[in-house]
Amino acid sequence: MKKNFLILGIILSILAFITSCDKWIDHEINKDPDNPTDVPINMLMASGQGQLVYAAGGMDMTGITSMWAQHLAGTGRQAYNIGKLYVMTDADATNLWNNLYPGVMMDIKIIIDKSYEKGKESPYNRGIARVLMAYSLGISTDVWGAIPYSEAFQGQKNLKPKYDSQEEIYKSIQTLLDSAIVNLSVPAESNLIPVNGDMIFGGKVNKWIKTAYALKARYALHLSKVNGNSAYTTALGYLDKAIGSNAEDCQFNCGEGAAESNPLFQFARDRSGDLSVSEEFIASLGKDPRKTVFEPTSDNTYGGYFGVATAPIHLITYAEVLFIKAEAQCKTNAEADAKQTLKDAINASLSKFSVTGGTWMDSVSTRINTLSGDNLYKEIMMQKYVAMFMQTESFVDCRRTGIPELKPVTGDKVPRCYPYQTEEKLNNSNCPARTSIFEKVWWDK
Repeated sequence: MKKNFLILGIILSILAFITSCDKWIDHEINKDPDNPTDVPINMLMASGQGQLVYAAGGMDMTGITSMWAQHLAGTGRQAYNIGKLYVMTDADATNLWNNLYPGVMMDIKIIIDKSYEKGKESPYNRGIARVLMAYSLGISTDVWGAIPYSEAFQGQKNLKPKYDSQEEIYKSIQTLLDSAIVNLSVPAESNLIPVNGDMIFGGKVNKWIKTAYALKARYALHLSKVNGNSAYTTALGYLDKAIGSNAEDCQFNCGEGAAESNPLFQFARDRSGDLSVSEEFIASLGKDPRKTVFEPTSDNTYGGYFGVATAPIHLITYAEVLFIKAEAQCKTNAEADAKQTLKDAINASLSKFSVTGGTWMDSVSTRINTLSGDNLYKEIMMQKYVAMFMQTESFVDCRRTGIPELKPVTGDKVPRCYPYQTEEKLNNSNCPARTSIFEKVWWDK
């Protein structure tokens, strides 16, 4: 009994000492100001957007998909293996996966969670974050297929999240965009915390609403192989509220600095000779005035628009919205409307790249007027293929429509998906089996 009291006394003495220490020790002393434990929304917003556009617009996404869509050609080292030999390993997918999951989407998830904090509610920040999450899921599922989402972003609580099917991911994308539109439509006086850190639209929520509708149309159109004509009618239903001019394009404007320049420009600068514009693509342009800004010169790799440090990263543009509309009109038997929309789309693209159509555009317009049926549809998709130069959407369209009919640079097939990255395959038993980059994702079957 005395022994038990002695032990109890020692414990109480220790607790008393700890309590007394708690009163005079400054708990801020061990906090590193350069590594904050609680990051404000404005910093997370800037970080999330920056990481997203650099992941989406860099070699791991735009570079690889542009090689497979044959806008670009791999001419050296890793790019040669992936683009010319069609050899992409699990390790080649690691950077993109790690940038999107622990980086981009984790930041976005934290923004959404913080936007609900009592006294700091912020529906506008929540809405922007949901648009960014939908976009992130979209580009991820379109190269991998099934991906984690419903059980993701839980940290140590769940290190082996399930993989949602691509069908489920597409439903989640539309749900996120619907919720985002509701959040962004809240009257201004109800928004307790303003938008800060938005490097794309500077907090202009009306432009984010239009972007959300544009993305709803894009992802509805992606399901044309699955849903048939209903994919086109659904897409058309969103377009009246979508991006309505080049000035409303959702894009990230890169800077002159070494670390803030366009990521593919950085790749060309640091790994000169590894990547180039496809000679066959340039030759196919003929007298198209955009040829002058797409073909490489002695001082840039990807032409005068994308080959400079400040080249913007396009997330979704007015020209794409018009091409979606033209395709949907064509497929729903509104050919006269489709022809005019196609001309508008080409003109929007010419304006985007600061070139004038002139007699070339007159000739194209005359040809469009003569087209119908499959010939009109092919013209729409071929013109979109040019306008969407170095955009990941071109890789989607090539798989979805078969236009243009790409000739494999080796073997008899063109790649259709990415491998899952190494750590996921080793450590997450839910990671789907993937034996080949020639497998088709769900909407492609």
